[in-house]
Amino acid sequence: MPRIAAIDRLADARNERKKRRERTRALRSYEHRGRGAVVAKVFACVLMVAAFAVLGFLVGSDQYQATLIGWIPCIMVLCGIGLGWVYIRVLRHGIRYEEALSVPECQRDSDVVFTMNFKNATPLLATRMRSTFFIADMFDNVANEMSTTLSLAPFEDYDLSLTTRFEHIGTFHAGLKSITVADFLGLFTYTVENKSNQVVRVTPKIIELDGIRFSNEAMDEATKAARSVLADSMDYAYVREYELGDPLKTIHWKLSARANNYMTRLYEVYTNPSVVVIMDFYGPSDESTDLMSMFDAVVESAFSLARYARSKGMDTEIHFRNRHGQEQTLYSVDEGKISEIVADLPRMSNDPADAVGALDILQKQITAARGFNNIFVCSANVGADMVSAIVQAKVRRRTPNFIAVVPPSLVGRERDDYCANLGRLESSDIAYSIISRCDELAYAVGGDA
Repeated sequence: MPRIAAIDRLADARNERKKRRERTRALRSYEHRGRGAVVAKVFACVLMVAAFAVLGFLVGSDQYQATLIGWIPCIMVLCGIGLGWVYIRVLRHGIRYEEALSVPECQRDSDVVFTMNFKNATPLLATRMRSTFFIADMFDNVANEMSTTLSLAPFEDYDLSLTTRFEHIGTFHAGLKSITVADFLGLFTYTVENKSNQVVRVTPKIIELDGIRFSNEAMDEATKAARSVLADSMDYAYVREYELGDPLKTIHWKLSARANNYMTRLYEVYTNPSVVVIMDFYGPSDESTDLMSMFDAVVESAFSLARYARSKGMDTEIHFRNRHGQEQTLYSVDEGKISEIVADLPRMSNDPADAVGALDILQKQITAARGFNNIFVCSANVGADMVSAIVQAKVRRRTPNFIAVVPPSLVGRERDDYCANLGRLESSDIAYSIISRCDELAYAVGGDA
């Protein structure tokens, strides 16, 4: 095992070095393209001047070339280049912009309007100005980028609106990325990078659920104890015929046979008739879209189950590890503060080391002296360790319920192979639901979407 771990560490180190080299090459390629663009523009200017100079010497008579009129084309080119350079220097200090959001937070699948105000504070006409907008995903990668070209008259204010739909839960950066202003000849450009991006916080949609049954073991055991059994009126005289050393199993079997019923022990109950919901943010997928979809399903499952349990009068807690790796417990969820909770949630991770967090929380609930009776686990981890822990909860007289989240990209045979371990839950009479999108939650556990 130590040898295998060492090999894994070496492989991880090689992969990290490979990624670092790729990032370095990409950065150098970007810098090279930037230098190449500058060199190309300078070369174009020199070529234009040379072409007009050659034409000035080849076209016309000697008398025409000796006059000022003969040099007008070359002079015009030089003046145009100079004016273009001055033009772009003036515009770079006269272009103003402001951006605003319609709402800083919204529910999933809601539209947010970005409004950008551009102002030309110079007496010059901004003939071509390209604005680039972007939307980043949960992992701060640019998920979508779009550009638009516009012109501004002298001292003109122009408002540009962009409507974007946010389909996933989390904290996202979006807005204006950069503005590129070009002169009237297209030889000189100036790019302004926007360093103050807008932040949009997307909260989960709480789904109405119905028909979920919760276990109350304390009430069940009290009901069993109140029932009369046949052993209450049986004759125990036959027990005296047993001698010292007879196995207790034989005595119990014969007593049960005479009573026509098994004599069972009523265990002392140490569980609370309450509900605990565990959120697991480990997802075994390499696709960012799959990870964000699984994140949505986990969060919305947990919040919807918690609200339904509270509506039934059950004490409810939500347990998870925050973005700092610390275990957090939500005793009550104020819908006005869901945005703050979302800000504290970690990102969905495909690192196997992050799969331990939810397992530790589940083990604490199983082994707690007075743990919760109903345990809901919302997780995309359907591995053997998670399934074994849920089965162990059943052995410890808990009532587990597993919400298994499957990557949306898996269909058919791949989906069945992914969920192969869940057969153990079915054989152990443990309830579970399989969902791949948030919309399937209501139909999987009961409710209206």
